[in-house]
Amino acid sequence: MFEGDSYLILIGGGEVALAALSGLLVFLAVASVRVVRRYVNLPAAVPALGIVSFWVFVWVTPQIYYLLYMALLEELEFRWIVGWPPGPQRLMSLLAFQAEATKVDVALGVLGWVMVLAAFPRA
Repeated sequence: MFEGDSYLILIGGGEVALAALSGLLVFLAVASVRVVRRYVNLPAAVPALGIVSFWVFVWVTPQIYYLLYMALLEELEFRWIVGWPPGPQRLMSLLAFQAEATKVDVALGVLGWVMVLAAFPRA
């Protein structure tokens, strides 16, 4: 099911570094939604705040991950891999768990919902 994941080319410390970076990025993404939510008092904007934050995460983090892979794999050279922002179809396929059957897309779908829920005020 997940045989195409680039995660499978990492060994030992690379796997740990990838997991640590992923944990840090997820923490920062959810925390940033919570911080921004404190300054947005418009209830109708709450779901949009989570979705826009998720959109930025999906758009920007591939470059951060590429920098990690570049540090771990000597044959990679620096290049920009981030292009145009993903369209609404990409976001909706991730949130509906209808994207590619990769660990990354499944994890992004879960994270998207966590970010949307994090935008709502705590009761």
